[in-house]
Amino acid sequence: MASQTNGNGTGTGMFVPSSVSPPPGFPDPSSVPMAVKVEELLSQPIPEDEDMDQLESEEILEPEWSLPPSKMVQISIIDLFTGVQTGEINTSPDYQREAVWNPTNQQNIIDSIINDFYIPPLLFANRVETDPEEPEVEYSVMNVVDGKQRLTSIVKFMSGSIPYVHRSTNSKYWWTAPEGRKVPILPDSWKRLFESKSLYCVQWEQLDDNLEREIFKRVQYGMQLSPAEKMHAIASPWADLVRMLSKQYIASGLSESIKWTRSRGQDFQFVAQILYLIWRPERFQFPSAIILDKWLRNEDPPSDDFRRESINLFMNYLNITLDKETSYPFHGIADRLAPVEVVMIGFLLHCIRNTTPQVKAREIDGLRRATRAAFADIRSNTRVTKFMFDWIKGAMERSYGAATLRGSVNGKSPNKKRRRDEEEYRPGATMGMRPGF
Repeated sequence: MASQTNGNGTGTGMFVPSSVSPPPGFPDPSSVPMAVKVEELLSQPIPEDEDMDQLESEEILEPEWSLPPSKMVQISIIDLFTGVQTGEINTSPDYQREAVWNPTNQQNIIDSIINDFYIPPLLFANRVETDPEEPEVEYSVMNVVDGKQRLTSIVKFMSGSIPYVHRSTNSKYWWTAPEGRKVPILPDSWKRLFESKSLYCVQWEQLDDNLEREIFKRVQYGMQLSPAEKMHAIASPWADLVRMLSKQYIASGLSESIKWTRSRGQDFQFVAQILYLIWRPERFQFPSAIILDKWLRNEDPPSDDFRRESINLFMNYLNITLDKETSYPFHGIADRLAPVEVVMIGFLLHCIRNTTPQVKAREIDGLRRATRAAFADIRSNTRVTKFMFDWIKGAMERSYGAATLRGSVNGKSPNKKRRRDEEEYRPGATMGMRPGF
């Protein structure tokens, strides 16, 4: 290759091929006729494109919407740590992922901070919240839109849960000694140095809920999110109802009163699956992730009747698990409930909601025992869910009689009011309050 020169003999920095003979068997390029010469192509006028006029329209190029201005700031490690500890920094807004980094990843970010490696900015949505118990009291909170894993790692390190691993010696140094252990403690000078370091942070003020979720969704592009975590970021009236029920009856209720296999974001998914089932109970259809995602995006809000029915269902669910007389189905069969059991028990409670707590407990016990006798692996596949739906139909027949079940399942209502109730049982409409359904 030879360097190309300009008129004064200086190199242009570009490279052009030297004069070489073509390889054996290949024709000389100069002897190959060209259909159109380059000069002719360059001299031809560019044809007018109707689309060009459209692209020049300011109306089309005008953005539909945009984020309000943000500000970039640096916040010291000690201030970030203190903010998380005091609650001024909220690492767990309802759309956020759980802490999923393993100890190695957490230790790596600590090493990067100590050794001044680049750390991507943390993203915060700053809000002014009102105290529910004292409406006149307002306080500021910084919702973590992106950066939860980094902040969690910092808090764990400074709380003595994970060590700093020195790369050269592979020695471990702890901020504070874990209870009952004698370990090397990080020198005070290193602690002061670590606390004084800062991370870049991008902050938005008073974003509405939809924009906050949209930022979260976009920064997660390319990351492996579970279907449940993706649903958690949906902004809609139905998703809001799911979040409210999950926070009120799962996070501080059912998660403590019963044991079940839970993974990232599944509380939200469990509640959404139960609501979908009671939204159209006559279908006896267990929703796939795709169906559930589409349903959650419905912008028509749930009716007041449906909200009340949903709240009553989860109140009953929680009460049954807390009462010694009715909680036995959750403890005497298997150590943990399978996720599909958690959902189908919720649907069962809806279908026999007009029965006594004792009857409900007996049917829950029967459902769990029958399912586990029939299947070694309890998963939400077609075979298992069909078996459980059939059991629930039997529970309805035992509770209300065969006529009620046939009328509900087949749509053969005994009167016009029953048919009207069934037709109106959809989002935004009044929910039928008939026995069994």
